[in-house]
Amino acid sequence: MRKMYQLQTTTHFLVSMSAFERVVREIARDIRYDARGEPEAILAPQHAAGLYLVENFQDVKRAANHAGRITLQESDKSST
Repeated sequence: MRKMYQLQTTTHFLVSMSAFERVVREIARDIRYDARGEPEAILAPQHAAGLYLVENFQDVKRAANHAGRITLQESDKSST
């Protein structure tokens, strides 16, 4: 519970920048796109992915709260 609170109060990325950059470069290589360039260009998709994850978890949490539970379940994810 302490770790969850710590993650909620930080503004750091959920996925490290180096790991995310590796995935983006691998995808770019698969579609034969030249992924060389500014490292800052990776920030926009990383921000978008982080925002998507946070909003998704908020929706799942709302569904669990609506059902009167604290613990998230797989069914909460499918109902959003």
